[in-house]
Amino acid sequence: MAEDLVQRDAEMPPPEADAIVPVEPQRREGGVYRFPFGLAYLALAILAGAGLGSAILPVNRPAAETGAQWSNWQPTGRESDFTDQIATYVSGRYRLPSGNPLVGILSSPPQVPTQQGEVPIQQVAIQNDPGGDRDDIDFVATEGSVMYNLCGLGPQCSIRGGQPSQERHRLLRREALEVALYTFKYTDSKSVIALMPSNPQAETSTAEAQTSTALFFRRSDLEGELDQPLTQTLSQADPSEAIAIERPRIDRLTSPRLFAYDVIQTQAGGFFLVLAPIE
Repeated sequence: MAEDLVQRDAEMPPPEADAIVPVEPQRREGGVYRFPFGLAYLALAILAGAGLGSAILPVNRPAAETGAQWSNWQPTGRESDFTDQIATYVSGRYRLPSGNPLVGILSSPPQVPTQQGEVPIQQVAIQNDPGGDRDDIDFVATEGSVMYNLCGLGPQCSIRGGQPSQERHRLLRREALEVALYTFKYTDSKSVIALMPSNPQAETSTAEAQTSTALFFRRSDLEGELDQPLTQTLSQADPSEAIAIERPRIDRLTSPRLFAYDVIQTQAGGFFLVLAPIE
């Protein structure tokens, strides 16, 4: 994966191949790595109705200035609190049959936990054709980006309770899409990274459940949806009931933007989030 990065002549060229070293996160069962995200802290955050702070612009800006009539709900107060408000509001709308939250959502700047603390992700590297043209990689700076961690209350952020299924994963993608739409409408964010609890196949295969996946949205991906009322994209009814009608739309807006992800670190201390299409 590091070789893919060094062969791209980008505006901000990546470090040399011998300067890239793998991150050493906690090893998961099954031989695949994924960063832990502090489930104890997550549970407390869900119960408190709060998340990790994410500072977009520390200014006061009434939400109505940027999105009047676009949605029935909108964040208020300081814009630096908007992403936390969005995470809390959206996660409260998605429930398991038991009534418990489907997942908790924590917002933060793009970052990964290490032994030295939270370290910012400097670039997103999108491998458009990981099995073919090794030069077909897009580099996206994370300035102006927001990261959301959709994390269940089970081990390794898995969903506790309910039955795994493709339809439930579609519901998770709908939840991430709703978060992204609110974020683009009411903040100046340029992109949204949503870390998912599992990939599409993980709902039926234990081995494939070890793959770490993320949805990556750029503002331009959803321009059409931002120019029309939210209800024309996502019904404000119970998401579990609306998903049956919205299935084609959810797949069209989310499936091309679902990636397997990995994190690499340079010897200079920088981190890249590497995204590869899921085949």
